[in-house]
Amino acid sequence: MGLWTIARQLTNFHISNLDWADPIPVYDANGVFQDTVNYHRLYDKTAQTTFDAKLRQHLGLKVDGTDFIDLNAIDPSELSITYFSPDELLNNGSSLVSYRGYDQYGNRLTSKPTFEDFFTAKNPDGTYKRELGPVQPIYAAGYIQDKFAFNDLIFNVGIRVDRYDLNQVVLSDPYSLYATKKVSDVPGSMNPSGSHPSNMGDNYVVYVDDVNDPSTINGYRNGSTWYNAYGVEINDPSTIASSTGIAPYLVNPSQAQYRTITADAFQDYTPQVSVMPRIAFSFPIS
Repeated sequence: MGLWTIARQLTNFHISNLDWADPIPVYDANGVFQDTVNYHRLYDKTAQTTFDAKLRQHLGLKVDGTDFIDLNAIDPSELSITYFSPDELLNNGSSLVSYRGYDQYGNRLTSKPTFEDFFTAKNPDGTYKRELGPVQPIYAAGYIQDKFAFNDLIFNVGIRVDRYDLNQVVLSDPYSLYATKKVSDVPGSMNPSGSHPSNMGDNYVVYVDDVNDPSTINGYRNGSTWYNAYGVEINDPSTIASSTGIAPYLVNPSQAQYRTITADAFQDYTPQVSVMPRIAFSFPIS
């Protein structure tokens, strides 16, 4: 159902306006003006969607034509998911597909794309590929153990080490898609008290009153621990929100304004290592 909904929205989108520069007055058989003016549809190439262009091509219509397509009158056998571009299927975050190791159309990838490829790699028609490689975590474990006896006691002593690497990138900051400023980057004069609280570390994230035009510090964060502007730990981050919501002090506010996410917001997963000592003993009962 989601595919049908977005297909209707993408079809004819580029001819939704009229060509006001080319009026067509309506006259009767006697040449009397009928108080009616018609207009042709205005073709806007920049607004034409990939789905619309490929559908017109399949139907034998001019791709740059202004024919109005009634999508509901088309037999489903005439439609294909490949008419959508990858970005159209991702639908600005409300994705109509979910995939890894395959493309958006269900075809298995023959090579593993890099993380940066998601933001840069394009198809011949200029649309982004948006390919995601399969998840290939790396897991390793090993142990060493020795056995010895002491009087009537038998000991087994050793140690086991497990290492798990997700083998992919993750958000550098799970609370922000964009680079944030830290205490060392922000003058203390922005704090209501005139300086940063003494218990704030230089790498603590600063939160302000407005993302686009910050003027006052509302709070701080260290990992998942939140503080108000005076350095008091709080349980509810909404208490430092302004009228526009919780606002981190961003390095580049325009990224949030235009929702521009780059590879800089991510980092390699830090492998997790677990060290587990082992000890067991037994003794005979006679």
